[in-house]
Amino acid sequence: MYTEEKMRLRGDCFRALKHYLEEHGKEVYEFCHEWVLRGNENVKDAELDFVQYVLDKRDYNISILEKSYNL
Repeated sequence: MYTEEKMRLRGDCFRALKHYLEEHGKEVYEFCHEWVLRGNENVKDAELDFVQYVLDKRDYNISILEKSYNL
């Protein structure tokens, strides 16, 4: 599962997103792991996909909160 090549790619992804760590630390780690598992071979579109990942996660969390208030 964790070949040297995949670990290198995961590190590259992490470095490409390190400027998001202060505000989205957990999401950066989760995204980099998922990015590699999805079979990506480079970090070309990693930042765009990360921003979408964070927005999707935020929207999901908002919908869960909205549902909890409708009980």
